[in-house]
Amino acid sequence: MKKTTLLLSIIAFVASCKNNQQAQTTKPAMDTTAIPKKDFSQIKFSNTIDPVCGMKLKFGIGDSTLYKGKPIAFCSDGCKAEFLKNPKGYVVK
Repeated sequence: MKKTTLLLSIIAFVASCKNNQQAQTTKPAMDTTAIPKKDFSQIKFSNTIDPVCGMKLKFGIGDSTLYKGKPIAFCSDGCKAEFLKNPKGYVVK
């Protein structure tokens, strides 16, 4: 009896996982056409590496800020937010 209950529990769990995965994959994609693109092409940044995560920025810049009069680039707005919490904690070259 215990084996049957365990087997039925495992089958129910696997079936619910598959249903959950199908529900996640059938969601419509987010429409990003209304999100404005940031144009950083005219700005000469003081850095080529994100000071927070260390990622090279040659492929694109996600966000930027001014720090001590210098434009600083970041790979994402998350790294920018982290930088702004404690800018002195990061070395900007």
